Amino acid sequence: MQINFQNGYSSLVYVAVALYDTNCDPPWASEGWWGIEPGATVHVANTCNRYLLFYAEAVDGAYWAGPYQFQVAESAFFFCPTAEIGYSGATVGMREIDDDIGSICWPWDSYTVELVG
Repeated sequence: MQINFQNGYSSLVYVAVALYDTNCDPPWASEGWWGIEPGATVHVANTCNRYLLFYAEAVDGAYWAGPYQFQVAESAFFFCPTAEIGYSGATVGMREIDDDIGSICWPWDSYTVELVG
């Protein structure tokens, strides 16, 4: 399934996501930042995971957050911790998305998160 973010807000928004990944320990990888202009849509991931997490922050200070704590970097990043290598960076609270994927994951299906103020 294709995961997209649409900026329905009036300012530039940056998005970071976390996806379940058994190659990581704990089994979550986080990645960011995608810059999304107002009115634009950006593809951020392909996944068959039912749940994913995101944090978004607008250049004017507005943000979309939740209770799930993940670390992010100031610039573009990909974190996949292992027993030997942990996270390093600032911690943000991510919001959970349930894309309600069924038992079959079709690569042409898509789910779009709209960020509105």
